[in-house]
Amino acid sequence: MTAQWYSRTVEQTRSILRTDFDRGLDRHEVKARRQKRGNNDIFALPRHSYRSYLSHLLTDIPTLMLLLTILIAVIFEERYTLILALCILLFYIVAAVAGFVRAQRVLDGMGERALPAAKVIREGKLYLIKQRHLVQG
Repeated sequence: MTAQWYSRTVEQTRSILRTDFDRGLDRHEVKARRQKRGNNDIFALPRHSYRSYLSHLLTDIPTLMLLLTILIAVIFEERYTLILALCILLFYIVAAVAGFVRAQRVLDGMGERALPAAKVIREGKLYLIKQRHLVQG
């Protein structure tokens, strides 16, 4: 069960976390707590491969419509329509994958910038650190 920190007093929280208000935590204690619990990441953005982008594109409506157009062009032996539809399909797939990749980069950049910083006391000094480097206490 998770601790309900909001229902505890400051003194109760300090004693549970074994934190000194004046000195804060020292480097060794921060390192030990980070090794025990990991980084304080709020959310992790999933990474996708090119193969997953392509699998999403194969079920996309424009792709299905272009494939249907190609199938009809093959059935009726329309070479120019077939070549044109293949070129459009290739261009669409390249543009869509490039869009996915650019969007992923934008999300990665936003995720890094959106993470807040916090003021902490470590070894008696005030520091401004990134949220992911926080530890309990």
